[in-house]
Amino acid sequence: MENSRSAAVEPSRHAVLIGIDGYKNDGLNGAVRDVEDIKAQIESVSTGTHITVLTAAKGSSPWKHSAEKDKSTLPTNSNVTAAFNKVLHSASAGDFVYIHFSGHGTRQEPTKGDYNTHTGDLVLVLLGNNEDQPEAYLRGKSLATWLSDMVEAGLVVTLVLDCCFSGSVCREDDRSVRCIPYNHQTDLASPPDRESANSEVRNLSITRGASLLDNWTVDPDKYVMLVACGQDELAKELRMKDGSYHGALSFTLLQVLREDDSLTNHHQDIFERLRAGFRKYRISQNPVLLGNKSQGFFGKPNTDKLGATLPVIDKGDGTLEIQVGEAHRVHCGDQFTLHPTGPITSIPDETVIITKVTSTTEFTSTIVPLEATGFPEQTRWRARVLSRLALQEFPVRLDASLPQLDEWVAALGLRFLTVQAHEDEGECLLHLSLNHIHGDYEIRSKDKTIMTLPVMPDRQVDTGRVSDVLEHLSKFELVKCLKNETAAEAFRSSFKVQLTCNDNAFTLGTFIQLRHNTLAELYFENRGDQKVYVFIYNLGSSWQVENIYKGTYFTVAEKCSLARKLRMKVPDHFMEAGRFSCEDTVKVIVTSQPTSFSFLELGKIDEPTKPGKADRVSRGGGNKEEQWMAVDFRIHTSLT
Repeated sequence: MENSRSAAVEPSRHAVLIGIDGYKNDGLNGAVRDVEDIKAQIESVSTGTHITVLTAAKGSSPWKHSAEKDKSTLPTNSNVTAAFNKVLHSASAGDFVYIHFSGHGTRQEPTKGDYNTHTGDLVLVLLGNNEDQPEAYLRGKSLATWLSDMVEAGLVVTLVLDCCFSGSVCREDDRSVRCIPYNHQTDLASPPDRESANSEVRNLSITRGASLLDNWTVDPDKYVMLVACGQDELAKELRMKDGSYHGALSFTLLQVLREDDSLTNHHQDIFERLRAGFRKYRISQNPVLLGNKSQGFFGKPNTDKLGATLPVIDKGDGTLEIQVGEAHRVHCGDQFTLHPTGPITSIPDETVIITKVTSTTEFTSTIVPLEATGFPEQTRWRARVLSRLALQEFPVRLDASLPQLDEWVAALGLRFLTVQAHEDEGECLLHLSLNHIHGDYEIRSKDKTIMTLPVMPDRQVDTGRVSDVLEHLSKFELVKCLKNETAAEAFRSSFKVQLTCNDNAFTLGTFIQLRHNTLAELYFENRGDQKVYVFIYNLGSSWQVENIYKGTYFTVAEKCSLARKLRMKVPDHFMEAGRFSCEDTVKVIVTSQPTSFSFLELGKIDEPTKPGKADRVSRGGGNKEEQWMAVDFRIHTSLT
């Protein structure tokens, strides 16, 4: 049973900070400093946080502590799980939990019948109980059960893992790498997996129209996990000018937290600035975000009046770079506004600089100010889209009988939508009219079918609200049409994507009909000689564009494959309205470099835009060839 408190009482904060330098054979240099600095930052901006610190310094054997009190602060499996258990039983619903691990990770060998049979389970490498057993594993499944039970108790959890899980690909000659090879004997000697009271870990219950069963993700809407790098990358320690060491993720995260002097920014805002920081410091790894990006980092999230923003990188030549490009349907001539961020700024917060895109690559764009004023020095920026020329490819026709037609033209023009007033102007995407009998606005698709949308009575909605709906539908169509006709043939033929269900394999372009609650499998095979990055989106029947994975992307190594399960369901609100079928498009985007497509994400059309929804973007090595492809599976799901 979860603890509860009065709504008038402010939520508490609980932190478990784990840092291990003192491994017997593969010691690190910056893990303890990571958690000490994180602890100091938390205490500087938040009073009354309940903090447990478990560390093992490099040097003398950590097992030679004479006092039991000292032994209780070692990062052993028993102490770590005791700390988790303390949080679980002392915290109340609505409290915030922050878990930070800096140390070695590895990846367990895949076993038959395991829920992660393709890559094996991630493992945190903790201290063992004595010198004869110097290390012990906390397996991913056990970690998942703790997270699940915390979430089930109503706690808001953030998990940061500054380590990597590359397993056997770790380079033994590089002591700055935060992973070690998997050891079967250590695994056998480690405590068994913890069984959760929450059956969701075993059953992985599904609540979305198209939901993805990832390795051990119970409900990614209810927590956030931030990992130092992808599964095939190496998390490194950085050597500072003063000779000290830090984990790359912990160091960059600390810079962001110090800039804000707060712990309550949205995760997506923090993540985008992490990406920009990694690029600024030329860190080769790419951190990964999984979970509810609208969640506050370690407290109630701030409301950001700017809405969606993008990271900005100073190129040092009088221009700036934003991490979206042709693959995101950004074109030369598009406009973005710049807003200062962070404490170091030479201009007032309300100052806005309007910029335009002057050149693009597949994944990035260069922007310059419209006026020849340049950019103030020592200012950190974030960008917000102002105009998108790509939306003009989807004209909207206004019925001649609409009242105040000039107002409609002006409202849609502000949204950079092309307006048609006559039938003979060519094909249109949407047709807006007013049903004078019922007094409702109606929107028809290009085949002249009335679209099933939230009711918009003439007397209750204004021009702006209806124009927002038209803009949303245009953006949805833009994503639906997203494809790359100019992708190199070598890249096109380097992978295979297939959807299977009940031993039936569906090829691309097939219209797939499935029963409600059917479990299908999405299979991806990388036949090429380079790793690729796979994004899986659902374009749903409520005109939403959502990342099914609730994270960044999957990395698929060369000559490897990936399989992920999807459960197709008719949404509950459809059935409540007497609609017993729905149509979704599962869009799979494959890229040659890390990037993000959250710039294209949309909520359901009847949901208000969430404040602070930001883009999470990263890019690999500068001159690497930029290639991408998008493929679709149209799925009709019905109860019969």
